[in-house]
Amino acid sequence: TCCVAHLVMADSRSDAGKCKLAYGELMRATSAELLSRLAEERQKVTSRQTDFSARLAEALKFTPGQQMALRAGELRESRIGDPASQGSVGVSKLTFSTMGLRSFADEDDEEDDELSDSEEEEEEEEESDSDDEASDEGKKHVDEFVGLEELFGWNSRFAAMISSQLNINRAVLFEFRNKNLSSFAFGEPNSNKVTKWSFNELVAILNRYEHFNGFDEQVRLYESCANEEFRASPPVIVTYAKALLKTGSASQCEAVLRKLIAEHPKTAAAWKLIGDANKMKYGAASEGASLHLIMDLNKKDEIKHAEYERVLISVEETYAKCFGEKAPSDVGKLWLCADRCLKEAIKAYEEYFRLSCRFEPLVKICVLLKTRHVNLKQRLYALSLRSGSLSSAEQAEETSVRAESVRTNEEVKRLCQLAFVCMLRDGGYETAAVSVPSAMLEVVCFDPLVHQEKISHLRHLVCANIQSPSDLQELIFRLKYLSRLFRREKHTEEEAVLNNTVSSLERALNKLENRGLKRFKALVQMSAPTTPRDVFLARTFNFRGMIAAPRATYLPGNLQLFGARVPDIIVNQADIEQFEKILRYWDLLEETDTRAFLTGLIKHIRSCFGTHKLQDLQSDYHAEFDAHSDGMIELVGIPKAKRQGTETVTNASVALLFVGDCREHAFEMLAFFSFWQNYHMDKILVRIFQHIMHPEPKENVSEAVEPLFAQVRNHLYCQLRGAQVGIFAQVQMNDRYSFAHYKDGDESWLPHLEVYGLDEYRAKKPLSAYQQWSAFFLVEYEDGSVKRIGPSIPHKDGVPLPLPNEEKLVKLTLLNDVENHCMTFLFNEKDDKIEMMDSFYNEHFNKDHERSCEKSPYTFGQGNTFDLKQLETCGTLNGGFMTVQGQDGKPVQIPVHLVLLPYSERVERLALSETGLSLKYIGMELTDLDVAECLRLENEHRAQGKLSQRDLFLSSLHQWIKHKGEQ
Repeated sequence: TCCVAHLVMADSRSDAGKCKLAYGELMRATSAELLSRLAEERQKVTSRQTDFSARLAEALKFTPGQQMALRAGELRESRIGDPASQGSVGVSKLTFSTMGLRSFADEDDEEDDELSDSEEEEEEEEESDSDDEASDEGKKHVDEFVGLEELFGWNSRFAAMISSQLNINRAVLFEFRNKNLSSFAFGEPNSNKVTKWSFNELVAILNRYEHFNGFDEQVRLYESCANEEFRASPPVIVTYAKALLKTGSASQCEAVLRKLIAEHPKTAAAWKLIGDANKMKYGAASEGASLHLIMDLNKKDEIKHAEYERVLISVEETYAKCFGEKAPSDVGKLWLCADRCLKEAIKAYEEYFRLSCRFEPLVKICVLLKTRHVNLKQRLYALSLRSGSLSSAEQAEETSVRAESVRTNEEVKRLCQLAFVCMLRDGGYETAAVSVPSAMLEVVCFDPLVHQEKISHLRHLVCANIQSPSDLQELIFRLKYLSRLFRREKHTEEEAVLNNTVSSLERALNKLENRGLKRFKALVQMSAPTTPRDVFLARTFNFRGMIAAPRATYLPGNLQLFGARVPDIIVNQADIEQFEKILRYWDLLEETDTRAFLTGLIKHIRSCFGTHKLQDLQSDYHAEFDAHSDGMIELVGIPKAKRQGTETVTNASVALLFVGDCREHAFEMLAFFSFWQNYHMDKILVRIFQHIMHPEPKENVSEAVEPLFAQVRNHLYCQLRGAQVGIFAQVQMNDRYSFAHYKDGDESWLPHLEVYGLDEYRAKKPLSAYQQWSAFFLVEYEDGSVKRIGPSIPHKDGVPLPLPNEEKLVKLTLLNDVENHCMTFLFNEKDDKIEMMDSFYNEHFNKDHERSCEKSPYTFGQGNTFDLKQLETCGTLNGGFMTVQGQDGKPVQIPVHLVLLPYSERVERLALSETGLSLKYIGMELTDLDVAECLRLENEHRAQGKLSQRDLFLSSLHQWIKHKGEQ
């Protein structure tokens, strides 16, 4: 009992609050009494978590009164969708009609439900005409502000006027959601105290607000919360600072983040927001300077001057909100302030990139560099208009600006190239997150004449990955800004290409708004893969973009989905620290040869999981593994009846300390490989960035960076890809995972050969019930062609129906479904070479002294390469061989076929209750944990012939679950 008292550290404000367990103490909880007590305590926690999730979902539902209000506004919520359920931030629909620009809402919905390039081309002329037909009032309005915009840039006032045009229905929806969420969080509408929630619950509420643009409520929640752990958490502070920025308090946001960085200097997200805050301050200061200049130019026009005076009031309010002080009226001071803020923004984004190697800061720097350069030229032009000529100092500045023009364009070009490489590192064309293809599209639009083909493909990819209208709205806004930069530099061809792209996205947005997400995605879904290469890529996956992603995501396991045993897998910032320590301990971190790294990684992962004991799926060893899995799930407080639907987040690094089958093996391989690749690529990327942004005097930047880019590309070409495969062979099976005639403990036993060929087919030998739905025929014709029939062989009462062109058959083989398996492949994108790299079934690790049940039954483990043409001809991959007992009782080798299963894909969900700094196993947070040190001690004990902590704990766990079963 005393041990459990140390083990279970409940939140002091609730006896069923958040539990944390010290890993070392957990390993010492080896008596049945302690394990039962721990399971009871954990069940209280999981019950509270389940109850909280249910109550939160219920609280977000609209009240009857709200439903009536929404119906009155003709809101079709089912078509707009709940952004929280989609895992993306929902932002209100923009309305551009009042700005003299094309309105998304005014366009008639086309009858044709296809969104194709040909349709877009046919409509382009009509669309451009509609742009020109804005109302006289809209034109007058836009003329006044575009005059400013053309001279001084896309100022914050212009942006604010656009973003403030909210679709009323969406705004009402968000208002109701936030009101309901606040009633749930605070208990009372006007309450300013939050005391009853645990840390994880507060994080879930805080993150949920963001989905409904409840930034004011995020600020209120943080500032009124009494939970010190919550208020001190760096990710929570970053979210609070972001909410401050979204409400316009840029200086307050920066102050909060500067304080955080003083204590946690490697908080990359903080540097990103400091850059955003200074960018906002730059907009406010430059806009004030712009207005004062334009007012000087129009001071003789009393009407215009009075109009600008009214605008100035709003601009100065924005400045005061951003800076926390009154705006100066001196144009020179405002320009100096703006320039200082812009440089601070770039400096912060530079630090963000050095810490994260993410693409976002590079894109932001590109925009700021171009904006700064264009604004400098336009500011000098405005000064010449005001005074009639430039002073000598201003003339010198003008000469400097012109000289800087070429350098800025080259700098932006190289930064775009670097950003694109970083996007490929983070998932590229395969990612499901719309932010990556959106940014890829924005980057190629910096040089639209060169990348027109890429623009077309990426535009379609963005639409295929869209989750809410805000995704398109934000992208359109950024591309319109870029278009205006081209216009101001008089790059008319680039502007025309970009405007066509924007028009296409606007039409897509209109379809999305009018048809709803589900129907829209049906229109723009990517075409089915046709080539063998595309099929392979579509049915395999890597972990790129998942390693310490800015928004924590996890892979739902079959424990949550179906009530089975595999938990949800997450790779967060806490894992990154563990991975580096583990790879240093394994002496693999600095390894530069890919195959040498993977061979070493396989060896260590197999050692962690005791893989040699798990390869016979019907053995006592594997039955013990199943008992350990069930025992751990029970121990963390999840009874069998409540498995399905329960989030069971498990850190990839922590899983190494417990148990794992082929799925954990594959996930560990993918996670460690992606981390190792990023570790080596990031060092190169930072060097490239340094050459671009801060070159040495007289340095040839192109010569310096091109070899480095080549190194990064070589890393990107090489991918470790996971897949769910079906293993098929001529083996007698009772069912999947169950060999016929199996004899446990018989060292000489081998699977029995399945004899079903052309003769048996022609004799109409019936198939077993299992074979009818799971097996397939591999048939060969006279012309040498090979075809797969099945799985689900057409039959009547078990007898196969006649096959196509059966008179020309020369060979037929029945292949039974032996098992489903999760494995990894090494894929070289440069030459399409694919090599087996499996850590579970790997014959290279078979040992002579091992029992036969401890050896891999297959030979597809490592080193075997295969031709993708097999996928085209028969839809299978060469899986090497396995040894079976032939008809004469003697061992015989038979071929193994692998089928890439249709559900083999990476599907992620947002982890709304996660900060990314904790380590968990099946939802149970573990403290005082150094995985590398645990593995070192374990190996030390085993080398001395002792049982490790893991061995003792799992043995006790096995006895406990067995005892529970007997009871």
